[in-house]
Amino acid sequence: MKLFRRKDKTKAIKNQSCETKTIRKTKLFSFKDKKKNDEERNETKNSPTKKKGFFIFKKKSKPIMQPEPIVQPKADPVIYSSPINKTPSVSRAAKTSKQLISPVLLKRLGIGFGALCVLSLVFNYVSSPDFRYRNYSIEPKASVVFLEIGDTVSKDLLDYLELPDDFPVDKITITKDKDFNNLKTSIGDYGVTYEYNGQTINLVFDVKDTTAPSLAKTRDILLFENQSIGDISEYLDVEDKTDVKLDINDQYVQYDTPGEYSVTVTATDSSGNSSDIVVPLIVEELNLKTETPYLQTVEGDTSSLLYTSNSKNDVVYSDYDKSIVSISNKGVVHATSAGTTTVVGTIEGQSVKSTIEVVPAYLYLNYSNLSLIESGSYSLTATTNSKTNMVTFTTSNTGVVKVNSSGELTAVKEGEATIYAKVNGKTAECKVTVKPLYLEFSKKEVSIYQGNSGYVSVSTNSPKGVTYSSSNKSVATVDEWGNIYGAGVGTAVITVSSSGKKDTVTVSVSQAPAPVSKSTSSGSATGSPSASYVINTNTGRFHHSWCGEIKKMKDKNKWYYEGSRDEIVNMGYVPCKKCNP
Repeated sequence: MKLFRRKDKTKAIKNQSCETKTIRKTKLFSFKDKKKNDEERNETKNSPTKKKGFFIFKKKSKPIMQPEPIVQPKADPVIYSSPINKTPSVSRAAKTSKQLISPVLLKRLGIGFGALCVLSLVFNYVSSPDFRYRNYSIEPKASVVFLEIGDTVSKDLLDYLELPDDFPVDKITITKDKDFNNLKTSIGDYGVTYEYNGQTINLVFDVKDTTAPSLAKTRDILLFENQSIGDISEYLDVEDKTDVKLDINDQYVQYDTPGEYSVTVTATDSSGNSSDIVVPLIVEELNLKTETPYLQTVEGDTSSLLYTSNSKNDVVYSDYDKSIVSISNKGVVHATSAGTTTVVGTIEGQSVKSTIEVVPAYLYLNYSNLSLIESGSYSLTATTNSKTNMVTFTTSNTGVVKVNSSGELTAVKEGEATIYAKVNGKTAECKVTVKPLYLEFSKKEVSIYQGNSGYVSVSTNSPKGVTYSSSNKSVATVDEWGNIYGAGVGTAVITVSSSGKKDTVTVSVSQAPAPVSKSTSSGSATGSPSASYVINTNTGRFHHSWCGEIKKMKDKNKWYYEGSRDEIVNMGYVPCKKCNP
């Protein structure tokens, strides 16, 4: 049933002094009873009075504190609306004294809400698992849990208890024995204690070993004459949770006679459980030969001893001079010094011998002294009897001469340096002197006529040859041999280059003079008679037309010239020493 508060009513009572007193009344009522009850509104009793559909709780009445009188303005007297309706009109000032809710009602509502909270807490506690299972007796599913050694225990030990699904497992305290963690690897009894609400129960885990070891053959036993089995576990795959002892029954095996046999292997664990397996055994005749009965090597070299055998085991090497050679278990021989020694190779008791001779190492270079020109190069050749090691090259001064791993030298600048070649502890030297590069023309100026050719010889010690270039090809051109051709009137500069060095010659090309008739001229304009000459553009020499050297010239190098000797000389060509033109 819903309870709510009727709106406050204010009743104005007019007394003799025309004062209006306002009394606030509060009533709780329900939807079933909405009638007014003015008489009970003024009653005050100590016990609650039951009304239809609702209760009113009242305490002992207290004197009602009368509020201060509100003086009505004279201009606004109380006016009755009619003689029949005796209810006076309430002024606006009186309406402001209304209160929204009474303190008594607030206090009663607070008491009711607190009671509801207490009831809710009691209900929740009564319905919780802690309350419902407060007297529950916990029991294990079995008093003893039997395990085989190596088995795994559940991570949650509560799995071994009979518990409802909603049981408060966090209230159970579990205590393990101090050696409980050894349960998987050791035989014995291990205890767990459960405590709940004063109850204590014990659960025992009984660990036993009732399983025999598992045996499986990995390979047959292969032996050679007079060889023992050794460790039998190399031929078997044994599985067990405890230590296992292996025993071999080989009473029918003849180790000194080739043939096929078998042995019985018994595996027994620490609990006495055992199992057997039969393993085939084969005895073979050992074959051991050497392919290097005599080995010659060089001091500092590495070589190998070669053996053939039907055994898979490595050869054991002994009885050799360790100051001459060292031998690895794979037969690799490193010669340390010159000499001869004998080595014994043994497999399964059978031995063969080999002889090793170590000869001294030598190293030579094709030059002990060498001269180079700046930017020049040369390849040194090293001669050695080493067959396994490479010769290494170094230089004492990389700023003068550089050398690569193949012995190729490159001259950097003028100076001296020493080249070292090394192999197997031997060293060879070559002293290198680097000389400066020079390059120059035989003349600094050349004059030729337009359409004619000239030549200027070049002096150089460059091993790489020279290159020519013209500053003005419309005036003068130059080919790869240094032949200059006058293409047009003017001046050009011919440059010769080699290994970073350069030199220049100035070429002046002028207009050729008009030809002179034979009847009037007895000589050329330069003072020498005109004649026929043959110029070798390759060598820079000119010859009489009847000179025998002309037959030796290539046609591409022949230049037939009509003019005076002085003109040819001025073009830079030199006379033949045989015909002396």
